[in-house]
Amino acid sequence: MDSIAGLALLKAFTKFDLNINNATMMVFLTVARRGECIQRNLEEELGLSNASASRNVSYWTDDIQRSTGKPGPGLIERKENPTDRRYKILRLTPKGREFYEEIRRIQTVSTKRFEMAS
Repeated sequence: MDSIAGLALLKAFTKFDLNINNATMMVFLTVARRGECIQRNLEEELGLSNASASRNVSYWTDDIQRSTGKPGPGLIERKENPTDRRYKILRLTPKGREFYEEIRRIQTVSTKRFEMAS
C-alpha cells in the first residue's frame, strides 16, 4: 500500500478515535478479512497478548468502553461458539461490513490513483 492509501485508510479509522492505534485497526481488518474467527486467531496472527487482543476486540463491539463510559461503535460482534463455549466467535456486524466496504473503496481508489501516476 502506498503512503497516500495508508493516509486515506488512517483517516477512515480516525472517525472513531483520533488516537486509534495500529493493533486496534489490525484487529478490525483481520476479523473483516477472515469473515469469522476466534480471539486466539488474532493473538497468533497479530502477535498480541490475550489481554491486548481482548481489549482491541472490545473496542469494536458495542460494549461499554472503559475509557469513555460509552458503548463502542458496534462493528464486531461476539457470539458463543456452539462447539466450545470457552471461545467466542468474532464476526463483523452489518455496520462493520459497511465500514469494511468503505475501506475497500478507499484502497481501490488510492491504488488506481497510484497506478495512473506511475
